[in-house]
Amino acid sequence: MAQIDSARKRASQFSLALAIFRNRMKLDFRKAAETDISDLVNLLADDDLGVKREDISIPLNQSYIDAFYSIEKDPNNELTVVE
Repeated sequence: MAQIDSARKRASQFSLALAIFRNRMKLDFRKAAETDISDLVNLLADDDLGVKREDISIPLNQSYIDAFYSIEKDPNNELTVVE
């Protein structure tokens, strides 16, 4: 199962990379950091469902920080930021 998930992830990344190359877009991919959490929450809140569900208050709700580190420590997950 892990090999299938890994192959799907690579295929998805390849498809995105190919689309970017075709469009000559310059995007930088990097692993998400704690400093990105606020931006990620704002991104989640930027739609009809998210605006009602997400908490964009400052200071950031601790549950987002806890969730970030829970995802980060799981070897089957990866949070990637594209700039």
